[in-house]
Amino acid sequence: MYKGDFKFNFVKYDDASLFETIRKARDAYRNDLKIASDTYKDAVAKAKKTYLPAAVGSAIEEAKNGFDQEKNRLEFRFLSTCDEVIRGAEKTVTSRLRNRDADKINEVRMLRGMKITPREFAVIADRQSLTLDYFASKELRELAEQNGICVEDLPESIKILPAFDEQMDCLEELKQECEDFVTDFNPDIESPKDLMYLSDKKITSWENRFTNGLRSASQLSDDAKIRRSMTAIEGAGNEATKGKAIKEALSSVDDGLRARLLFEIADSRIISDTAVKMSGSADEITAFRNGGTAEFKDAQGAVKKIAEVKDIGDEKALETIHSMRGNRYFNTELRKVANTDTMRHYAELAEEQAAEGAEH
Repeated sequence: MYKGDFKFNFVKYDDASLFETIRKARDAYRNDLKIASDTYKDAVAKAKKTYLPAAVGSAIEEAKNGFDQEKNRLEFRFLSTCDEVIRGAEKTVTSRLRNRDADKINEVRMLRGMKITPREFAVIADRQSLTLDYFASKELRELAEQNGICVEDLPESIKILPAFDEQMDCLEELKQECEDFVTDFNPDIESPKDLMYLSDKKITSWENRFTNGLRSASQLSDDAKIRRSMTAIEGAGNEATKGKAIKEALSSVDDGLRARLLFEIADSRIISDTAVKMSGSADEITAFRNGGTAEFKDAQGAVKKIAEVKDIGDEKALETIHSMRGNRYFNTELRKVANTDTMRHYAELAEEQAAEGAEH
């Protein structure tokens, strides 16, 4: 009667996978509970329509029991998934306190009382962060505070571990939020994202606190990078701030993700024309809004179809590649998922097709 499953295979915990796992578990719970709720309502409607009055009550009760069992299963799956990854994070954070690099700690302590400029601090921190020693990082944070230096403004290559208490507080708050989400989420009521438990905005806030602005951004998946950029843009205050956030996001994203980010910006209902104009990339974003979004969606849809193919030489895959002739985004999106021999084969075919088109 009910279907839908979601499993995680944990290999090793890291700062990026913690928050990605919570997001995926949240989405899976939300989607599967909605399916279960719709199934229950369909069963009730069918019972009222087809059963004799005397049998309607028992049919509805059976459907309700089925829904309750599925809801309990989904709640257990969600909470156990979150508990496992949060406990993994707690274990990793705690283990950092057991290791001490005395040489690095003493090197920083020798600088106490000296006036250190931000540039000098960046050089010192870059050297000290190579081993990511917790206590060396703690000394660095205190040195920065003494000299009025904001560690969040340092280059991304510099990794200063957050305070232990701050990280543990984040994990406790995140665990409580997961429990509140299960208690209060109603699949039949649409809630504004920013008011909902475990919203992307809230998770990104914990993510930034837990990782000092996520110095390990290189570990993130492409989806996570785009999500973080869009959360920063849509969550910015006024139109000028949104415009600045768009400019910063587009300047920091690599070429392979630029089209994806432009698509998300162009497709957003929260980002206004005024913010787009103030970003300095109005022409590029407007071009996406005037046809680019549809073309990009076509490319993503085609890539999804090809990704489902198991064999080389599949006729449907070949037809899909041919249909994408002239699509500006198809080859780039296909290369991103070319991680098997079959997918690499189709990516090469698409590039050959593009090369032939360019010659003519």
